[in-house]
Amino acid sequence: GWATDDLKYYWEKQPVKVVPRDLSYSNKGFDEAIEMARSGNPHARHHLERFIRRVPDSPEGQRAARLLGEIDGQG
Repeated sequence: GWATDDLKYYWEKQPVKVVPRDLSYSNKGFDEAIEMARSGNPHARHHLERFIRRVPDSPEGQRAARLLGEIDGQG
């Protein structure tokens, strides 16, 4: 429904610099959740359970599942 095409897809003409994704904060948060869950923090446990549901086959999902299994006496 554009009246003119002069601004249509304007972003395609802009220079775009792609930067590598920085996962350092996410990784640090995950590591903290692991330690807090190990100490019995229910919020950290909830975070890890959600992680397992979202990406169960990822290294983090497997790590979280192992820890929760250990905590629950299944590991």
